[in-house]
Amino acid sequence: MNTQTVTPICAFDIVAGQAVPVSSEWLEPFARQQNGYRWSHFDLADSGLRQWASEQLPNIAAQALLQSETRPRCDLHEDGIILNLRGVNLNPDASPEDMVSLRLWATERTIVSARVRKVWVADSLRLKAESGTGPESVGAFLAELASGLTKRIEAVSLELEDETDSLEEVGLSGNEIKPESIARLRQTVIKLRRYINPQRDALDALSSLKSS
Repeated sequence: MNTQTVTPICAFDIVAGQAVPVSSEWLEPFARQQNGYRWSHFDLADSGLRQWASEQLPNIAAQALLQSETRPRCDLHEDGIILNLRGVNLNPDASPEDMVSLRLWATERTIVSARVRKVWVADSLRLKAESGTGPESVGAFLAELASGLTKRIEAVSLELEDETDSLEEVGLSGNEIKPESIARLRQTVIKLRRYINPQRDALDALSSLKSS
């Protein structure tokens, strides 16, 4: 078995809210973690990820993590949770409605996440961990992640609402509304709704799970 070719974006052991970076030892089986939990975050472009995931994760969890296209979901599997979430795209020169995906496998002692493009709330958690702090449990981690994604979606939604109000004021004032302005706004809303409704269902399912 050779999994040394995979390199996580970051890996931390988090115990009682204290985060410690993990280097070469992160390849050890997660079951050895007796306290706290380990978060390993990957780039799907890493050529070694497929082999590592097939060797270290349940088959269905590995498949879910490696899918090229995902929709929000939350499913219990064996002793863990398969969780796919979406966030608004805040990367430079990107449109927020071109949402970015985050794939996760979580157990009581493990979080494995993977992304194609940077997910800013995950990066925020990474920066906090680098400073030495992290959510105290896997549940707290998922809650902070979901909250961060939702707040960023809400901010973009409020901007769209303001833009809609501005167009309405233009129309009420008797001025002509450019058709392309309406078409662009409509397209943005359609793209967001494509993922927001399934994401709501996934978060509802997550919040109702009877699981540690």
